[in-house]
Amino acid sequence: MYQVRTMRKLLIGLIVLCLLPLYFTDKAFADTAGPSVTSVSVPADGTYGVGDPMDFLVNMDKPVFVDTSGGNPGIAMVVGATTVYATFVSGSGSSALMFRYSVQSGLSDSNGITIGALSLNFGSIKDLEGNDALLTLNGVSSTAGVLVNAIVPTILSMSPQSGPTAGGTSVTLTGTNLSGATAVTFGATAATGITVNSATSITVTAPAGSSGTVDVTVTTPGGTSATSAADQFTYMAVPTITSVSPTSGPTSGGTSVTLTGTNLSGATAVTFGATMATGVTVNSATSITATAPAGNSGTVDVRVTTTGGTSATSAADQYTYIAVPTITSVSPTSGPTSGGTSVTLTGTNLSGATAVTFGTTAATGVTVNSATSITATAPAGSSGTVDVTVTTPGGTSATSAADQYTYMTAPTITSINVSPTSIAYGETVTLQASVSDFTAGGVTPTGSLTFKDGTTELGTANLVATTPIKTNADFGSEPSVPSGMKVSCMADPGNVIAATSCPVMKWGDLTYWAFSYTDNSLALGIVAFDSSGAIVKQWEKSGARYVYNITVDSSLQTVTFWGQNDRSVTMSWADLENANAYASIVIPAFSIGSHPITAQYSGDFNHISSISASSALTVLNTLTGIGFNQPISVQAGKSVSSVVYAAYADLTTPTLTSGVTYSSGDPTIATVDPTTGMITGIAAGESTVISAAYQGFTAQANVTVTAAPIESITVSSSSGTMYIGASLQFSATVAPDLATDKTFSWSVVPGTGAATINAAGRLVATKAGTITVQATAHDGSGVIGSKVITIHTRSLPAVTTPVIDLNGLTLDPNTIDTTKPSVTLEVTPKDGAAFISIPASILTSFESKNAAFVIELKTSYGSYQVPVNLTSLIPGLKDLLAKNNVTNDDISFKITLTDKSGDKDIQAALTNGLPNGQAIGAIVDFHMDIINTKTGQAIGTADKFSQALTRVIPMSKSVTSMPVQWGAFRYNAATEKLEFVAAEKKQIDGVWVVIMSSYSNSVYVVARNTVSFADVQQHWSKSDVELAAAKGLVEGVGDGKYDPNKAVTRAEFTAMLVRALGRGTSDTGMAPYDDVESGTWYSGEVATAKELGLLAFVKGNRFSPNQPLTREEMASMLAAVARLEQLTISSEPVSLDGFKDIGNADADYLEDVRLMVKLHIMTGTGATTFDPKGKTTRAQAATVFIRALQALGMIDS
Repeated sequence: MYQVRTMRKLLIGLIVLCLLPLYFTDKAFADTAGPSVTSVSVPADGTYGVGDPMDFLVNMDKPVFVDTSGGNPGIAMVVGATTVYATFVSGSGSSALMFRYSVQSGLSDSNGITIGALSLNFGSIKDLEGNDALLTLNGVSSTAGVLVNAIVPTILSMSPQSGPTAGGTSVTLTGTNLSGATAVTFGATAATGITVNSATSITVTAPAGSSGTVDVTVTTPGGTSATSAADQFTYMAVPTITSVSPTSGPTSGGTSVTLTGTNLSGATAVTFGATMATGVTVNSATSITATAPAGNSGTVDVRVTTTGGTSATSAADQYTYIAVPTITSVSPTSGPTSGGTSVTLTGTNLSGATAVTFGTTAATGVTVNSATSITATAPAGSSGTVDVTVTTPGGTSATSAADQYTYMTAPTITSINVSPTSIAYGETVTLQASVSDFTAGGVTPTGSLTFKDGTTELGTANLVATTPIKTNADFGSEPSVPSGMKVSCMADPGNVIAATSCPVMKWGDLTYWAFSYTDNSLALGIVAFDSSGAIVKQWEKSGARYVYNITVDSSLQTVTFWGQNDRSVTMSWADLENANAYASIVIPAFSIGSHPITAQYSGDFNHISSISASSALTVLNTLTGIGFNQPISVQAGKSVSSVVYAAYADLTTPTLTSGVTYSSGDPTIATVDPTTGMITGIAAGESTVISAAYQGFTAQANVTVTAAPIESITVSSSSGTMYIGASLQFSATVAPDLATDKTFSWSVVPGTGAATINAAGRLVATKAGTITVQATAHDGSGVIGSKVITIHTRSLPAVTTPVIDLNGLTLDPNTIDTTKPSVTLEVTPKDGAAFISIPASILTSFESKNAAFVIELKTSYGSYQVPVNLTSLIPGLKDLLAKNNVTNDDISFKITLTDKSGDKDIQAALTNGLPNGQAIGAIVDFHMDIINTKTGQAIGTADKFSQALTRVIPMSKSVTSMPVQWGAFRYNAATEKLEFVAAEKKQIDGVWVVIMSSYSNSVYVVARNTVSFADVQQHWSKSDVELAAAKGLVEGVGDGKYDPNKAVTRAEFTAMLVRALGRGTSDTGMAPYDDVESGTWYSGEVATAKELGLLAFVKGNRFSPNQPLTREEMASMLAAVARLEQLTISSEPVSLDGFKDIGNADADYLEDVRLMVKLHIMTGTGATTFDPKGKTTRAQAATVFIRALQALGMIDS
């Protein structure tokens, strides 16, 4: 700016120097008049929009100089109601000054702008003499035609909003500020035929476009309209029809037809041929439902019209009008009421038949043979004639005499008699069945009955007709007498005294009674009863009363009922509602078991149906005897099970496992348990008899008792060392006590030393070194007992026998019986603490006698089970001993149990870690120091173990039942948090205890921990998620939620799994993978998981900790855990074929997936899906943790 100002001053100076001579030559005096405006040229008439320049040329009466260093002069102008300024841009030093204004958005003036005054704005306009210019603007041109439109247009609506892709649609746009529109675009394509109707309306012609929706914009001097939902125009492609369903219908119309295709939205018409459809409903862009109009028989094209045009015709859009079918004949015209008859229908227009009905019942097995023939299977129906109708898309056939079909009554198999109903295996049985025709005027069935055992045919027998039989029934044995009738029988036609029995007639399964009427009218009520006493039919026959006899005439097939004064009533067999026949066969043998016996009737001309009935036969497998599996031999002092078998009629001999009674013929030789049959040898070399009894049968067996051999010899002495010349007495214990020959002999096996031993076991040392003393059995068993002795050349130093310290009390280890599984040492606490100090040498000694032996330190508030191989379970113990220059024999383990229930820090951790938790037992600190027995000082602490050790905490007496949600927790002093511990509950002597299995010492607590999450209450994982949270396996995400469907990353699942196993975390400080930095929250767990072999699925050196864990990767990790924990797995095969997506699984993981399915730890995401590549969710993680820990026996099932 300084340089410009300087140059300006130099320029003015030069001009002054040039003009001064002239000035003083022509002028006698200085010019003091200021320059003035002679005229102002304004912008050309027109409309100016945003950014357009508006130039104003101000002409002066002399040259002037404009100084803008203090400000820029300008011309005031009013645009609409807004005052703006055109500022100076050029012309200094001349008489023509240019001023310019660039139109800003938002201004509008449709009446012409107004020019105001010239203002300096702290600048200056001077002539050469320095006179200020006069600011009045003279000679200003007219501005009436200078218009401004800088307001952006808007589109508020358009009509229509869609049109064909070919374009050409006349579209009216409604909006604001549309005057002066210079362009309208549909998407990126300019419209044609633009007509600005007004400031709020434009009419344009839509250009061609692609199918879809575009924004329409208007451009005016004020700018281009912004896009919105209101300006959208949809190009509609020409519709197409790809299918019609159904493709046919009756000529009467009315069929609801679904059209499938494309671009069907906005359909305005559907036509079938040239006829408009009704009931048009646009379901979607690909589907329309319409009602077919009436039409002539034949095929027409169906077309759809939308704003995109009318669909082209094709084979896919064809619809066929079908004429109504007719039936001209039915063959056969009759069949049984049970149905099943194949019937052929002949007629016209039968193609495409959708239904055939017999009366109102649909036929089955409908086959359209041609347009004139259909075959169908008659359904079951009632006796009588029905019309058969055919329904096609053209309608349903009208009924006529030509379509009639008659259902014929089927006979009834009234009974199947199996005699006897229960037989022994091998016996014969008679099968008989009766067939009756109960219809009025029924005809006695002929034909045959086929008997079957299930599906196995037994034989066929022809039916034999039955005849009526007269018999007598005791007075009072009659069934329920119909109302208005009475039992009134006479002994003879003239005897008015009632008989004690009545004549009745039996015919097949019906019994006929002749009752008199209570009004004593001259008539008989003939009533037929079935075998259950139900009335089948009854007749009123006039002419007789008080029946005394019934006669049957087989030749005339009549029955006569005789009454008082030999008046009679005669009925034909055909009137009596029963035409009965029977068939029977004899079967020689059946297999054992239950047999469903059926009889199937094959009919005659009058009974063409096939009917069946069923009964049952039981064939028993009878017991024929029992016996022993021999020979039986048992060693004295041993026991052996006897095996008794049963012999059955079918020659099978199953072993008897219960119900047998045993006895011994000589209990001094061998005894037998009377219930189990366990035989125990008592004396060797003898023989006795064992008896067995079962369901009335007995058996005997000889038992030989053999001598009991020596099984072991234990050699012992008071010391394992001695010196030359000294003697040492040895003794030997022979096992078992029942050994027949317990004798043995002593011997010495020289080593580096030498000694002699006599028959009494007295050893004398003769040479320094080691020897072996042996005791060899005489019974030929080959058993040898031995002990190694060290011989010294001088006297041995005094040896201090190590003891066990029980909280200050001394316990001699020799008083502990190590042949038992364990010993419990109860200690009374002092000041809330109790300890036991066990020398490592004692543990080593116990281990040599019983490697599985366990020492339990028990207090009132907790117990600790210490295995005798403890020294081998403490990582780094050897290095610790070497560092302190001691050996195993120089140390002892001080194990302390402290009641921490009142510890404020622990209580605070419990409150913070388990907000809803409450301790239900003592809080116990399990601690172990390693003591140098020479100095009595601790040289270290045993905090971690390579094997899980057992700790027990009893629950408070107030706990009568364990809560559903509880957990065992270990206090982590480093993090001041409570961690999950594997634990199971158990009730001992009425007291609940929790047995915990853990790899480290710490403070332990058992707590009721009620947990609930709002977002899992209706979730399938609710119970497992809440149980896992209660036990400390998983945590919520905050705000009382769990987020069960969120994916779990590899790092998250690995950390949770390692913590659940309680194996601790690696503290090597080395990064296990390139992308797992040491010190991250999950690095220690990932390192441990890698060391344990749980990350076999990770390829290369990258773990990808934030990558979601897939379900097949989860299966791989859990299968590795099962192998790590040596879980017993059955060999039963498990198929994965039920999972339709199992083919998506990586082959490397298939066996892992199979193992998880076998163990029911993972069961798939659905009935037929496993989703191996799917992401593991938080819900799935919680569920598999619970199932896996239950399978491993680490928590209660």
